[in-house]
Amino acid sequence: MNKKVINKILSRFFAGIIFASIIFAILRLFHIHTEPLTIGNVVSVLFLGGCSGQLTGIFDLEINFSFALLLHFLCTMLLTIFIFLVNGWQDALLEDGLAVFGYFFISYLFVWLVLKILQRRKISKINRRLQKNRTEK
Repeated sequence: MNKKVINKILSRFFAGIIFASIIFAILRLFHIHTEPLTIGNVVSVLFLGGCSGQLTGIFDLEINFSFALLLHFLCTMLLTIFIFLVNGWQDALLEDGLAVFGYFFISYLFVWLVLKILQRRKISKINRRLQKNRTEK
């Protein structure tokens, strides 16, 4: 595996950890998730958050964007359900499944919005550099 591929994998993994930790902290802050935490809970949320970061690779596939988005959404939801099951939080799924899905959907939209903003900023920066290079020639 070359260095570029490894960097992409690590970048996605750490981005997933960052988003998972922010979302988890928000859920705790607003008392949406109130069960006592263990070190295992935190580690599993962070690790599986990193795994969810890898799911953005779906968008690198040469498939229809709408299908990729649907596939990414479903895989992320399945991974979230898996996080609940691994941590023994299935009662929340059974008792408040609709609320859990609602929080998931809001979180998904939040992450999507942040990534779109970051992507547009990156594209604008590249376009400014290109424009600068054109005017210098």
